[in-house]
Amino acid sequence: MKKPALWLRLASIMTLLFALGHTIGFSAPSAYANERVARHAMQTMSFDVAGTSVNYWGLYLGFGYSVGLFLALQSVLLWLTAGAAARNEKASSALILAFLVCNVINMAFLLKYFFIVPQVLEGAIILFLMIALVTRRTAVGTAA
Repeated sequence: MKKPALWLRLASIMTLLFALGHTIGFSAPSAYANERVARHAMQTMSFDVAGTSVNYWGLYLGFGYSVGLFLALQSVLLWLTAGAAARNEKASSALILAFLVCNVINMAFLLKYFFIVPQVLEGAIILFLMIALVTRRTAVGTAA
């Protein structure tokens, strides 16, 4: 396996762990009373959005599961991009760069709104993508 593919596979695995942790962890019951009170309020206070009665708990769950789904999709796409990089396909550099930009922006959100665990996972993904991009460009440069 060529170097860019290895780093992309590592990013893919890390993203899958992120997806699993996010999907399992964000909706787990809390042992803390203040969190249970907040959850109860989110579940019981309904309001209308575009003619539909919703509550913040439903929105929280829906968006949370959506994030987990898109993380799983990113994991699959990174794995496929690793195959493209191993075959020395030109499009792999653009794909790696696109994933890198999106993950760097996501890191900004994580630093502002979240806590250490997703920040560490995202940091590892960004590092693996940066290394993949550099090794991909080095491989392309030496192949020319």
